[in-house]
Amino acid sequence: ESYLLGTLKTEQEKAVLHQVVPSQENFGKGCDRCSYTGYQGRTGVYEMFYVDDEMKELILVKATASKIKTKALEKGMKTMLLDGFEKVKSGVTTMDEVMRVAFS
Repeated sequence: ESYLLGTLKTEQEKAVLHQVVPSQENFGKGCDRCSYTGYQGRTGVYEMFYVDDEMKELILVKATASKIKTKALEKGMKTMLLDGFEKVKSGVTTMDEVMRVAFS
């Protein structure tokens, strides 16, 4: 958990991580149906934000990616990690898979 905290960018991500990590249920076990991978099927992990007039202006003036992301976070953007953590918490995927996808 301490390693993960160093990689998280927002307080929201850190708060959700603390709800997810303590449970061993968040790690895939595997069975005959999934060839012992712990995964079956596919699900998306997304990072999206709403592009309003203020965001359009930042994009049009070619603001840095950092500035755009900061503004998007201020406006409520859900990061890929946060989306993944929420899917771990609801049992859709595992922490291992979220970390593999988010940091690849």
